[in-house]
Amino acid sequence: MKWLEQAFSDTEAMKQIRDVLSRGEMPLQINGCVDVQVAHMMYLLGQDCPLKLIVTYSEERARKLYEDYHCFDRSVLYYPAKDALFYSADIHSGVTQSQRLAVMKQIVETGSATVVTTIDGGLDRLLTLEQMRAFCVSLKVEQELSLTEFSEQLVDLGYENVAMVQKPGEYAIRGGILDLFPTGEEAPYRVELWGDEIDTIRSFDVESQRSIEQVDAITIFPATEMPLTKKQLKMGQIALEAEYDVCYNQYLAERKENEAANLKYSISGVIEALSTYRLDAGIDSFLPYFYKETASLFDLFSGEGGRIFLEEPSWVKETLSASMKEFCDSMEDRILGGYMLPGQKEIFYREEEIGQRL
Repeated sequence: MKWLEQAFSDTEAMKQIRDVLSRGEMPLQINGCVDVQVAHMMYLLGQDCPLKLIVTYSEERARKLYEDYHCFDRSVLYYPAKDALFYSADIHSGVTQSQRLAVMKQIVETGSATVVTTIDGGLDRLLTLEQMRAFCVSLKVEQELSLTEFSEQLVDLGYENVAMVQKPGEYAIRGGILDLFPTGEEAPYRVELWGDEIDTIRSFDVESQRSIEQVDAITIFPATEMPLTKKQLKMGQIALEAEYDVCYNQYLAERKENEAANLKYSISGVIEALSTYRLDAGIDSFLPYFYKETASLFDLFSGEGGRIFLEEPSWVKETLSASMKEFCDSMEDRILGGYMLPGQKEIFYREEEIGQRL
């Protein structure tokens, strides 16, 4: 592969491109690449950047680019988009969230990543890297630990308390033993305590329960894209209730009983869950009520050391416009029908905001 890279890099065209990049004259448009040459060109032009984001116009094309780029860099990650039309229904699978969290985890922990996505993958609001870092928790041998308090902290991070851990995002407590399957890890860990102090930390096999490796420390990354403290839950609940009361009373005043009933059915259960500090599926569709400061995926790659590649920019722009029109039309219909609150449509950035971030 090295001889191919060298042959490509020695061409006059590549020398001109690198010269333009060295002067910081961007954006830069490159024409003439076909098939796997596209991924190869991006690989060569991103070797000096720790953070690289490849954006294309469709999921099918993104997966093809991911496979092509994988030939040059096996650490490349795929970042799937959430379904804009069914966002509040939370029909996206656990696999989707795992892939998205893997990207965030890689950037937070190493400051480097190569990611392939579609333009739709950058539409929704995310927590900033600083916010995600604040939720990361470390455990180390000889550290004092209260399992009761730590269990509550794991729930804030999106972890589920189960009888026996089997997949990432789960934990179990038996006596003085904590089994935990952190996000992004290949195996769970068993943390054994002696009194209130961590005695040992071992990774183990889910099926056989046998130890794999003993370690001195582990870092626990959130198991959800929207981790929340008890304080944030309460503040979000207050904001959500306030908007719900306004909309519900307005429907009643306008004699829209069906719409009022729809809104009560859609929102009252969420408010009740929040009052008991319980997070139901789909809670991330209410992110604007809990976080005022957010970031887009593109923001994570726009600083120093970052480089964004847009494949077929005109097609990307067409896809963006079509996606936003479909999303906005759907949201307006749902709001008018009482199936959601107006603030929920802010879960996605507007088209002009996406353009500015790119």
